[in-house]
Amino acid sequence: MALPNPLCASDLARVLRGTPSSAHLGLNACLRPQSLRSLNMPMPVLTMALEGEKTVFIGDSTYVSIKGAVILIPANTEFRVETRPDPKTGRFFAASLRFDAETIQQFRQIYGSKFAEWDTSPKWQMPVQGFLLDALAAWVDWAARYGTDASHSRHRLLEILLLLARHGYGGNLLLGQSDSWSQKLQALFLLDPAHEWRIGEVCSRLGLSESTLRRHLTAENVGFREVLEKVRLDSGLVQVLETDLQIAQVAMSCGYQSQSRFAERFRLRFGLSPVELRQTRRAGGGDVVALARPV
Repeated sequence: MALPNPLCASDLARVLRGTPSSAHLGLNACLRPQSLRSLNMPMPVLTMALEGEKTVFIGDSTYVSIKGAVILIPANTEFRVETRPDPKTGRFFAASLRFDAETIQQFRQIYGSKFAEWDTSPKWQMPVQGFLLDALAAWVDWAARYGTDASHSRHRLLEILLLLARHGYGGNLLLGQSDSWSQKLQALFLLDPAHEWRIGEVCSRLGLSESTLRRHLTAENVGFREVLEKVRLDSGLVQVLETDLQIAQVAMSCGYQSQSRFAERFRLRFGLSPVELRQTRRAGGGDVVALARPV
């Protein structure tokens, strides 16, 4: 694929359309406005609207992304999101990068000595930057030509983190990573949200007693089942937004044997049902916007 030079947001949108979402790259397309509450990702996220408008509400602050402008969200930050399709095209399209704990750890090991030289102050927004558009387009173009795997994806994420850090926009993604016990549980549950996790098994994996784990969680004002449900619903949200899986399949993959129970908990957490969220990808009852399934 011949990539335009320089790239703009609409160019990157064309490159990304039809690309499958993955563990690190999330794509969201809709034809109707979306409104989601109580989002809280266990990993830092970089998100940008490439077509239409995305608004993120964090506490009393509001951040808006249009035409490739970036919003940088630290891990374990609760936020609300509203999306609006472009009034000219009738479409909304956004890309998000999810930086897992292993990527952040590797970056710190390699570049930790450089942190003192960089501006790591918290920055929640970044204007559209050609280096980021180019890096994303090159990543997707390479993957389309030659294929990719987890190691290559992590290398690309490290490259993007380095670019952001050098330009003074790495703070929200690199700092504030906590090793709380609830976050350790989240990392474990993310390996397989559908697994029938029991506290005894988890304690064996973490090397501590049940009473000790319960004491740690009580100190963090959170319960074992609460953390598990959060991870399952977060996983379900990503699949409803970014894949074409049937809602029943999404529910099963997240550990819910009952689709109705999944829908009930989903609505309570995010403010609308999985079916209602999927409806935003329809135009007046028409066909669903095609999204590739994650690899």
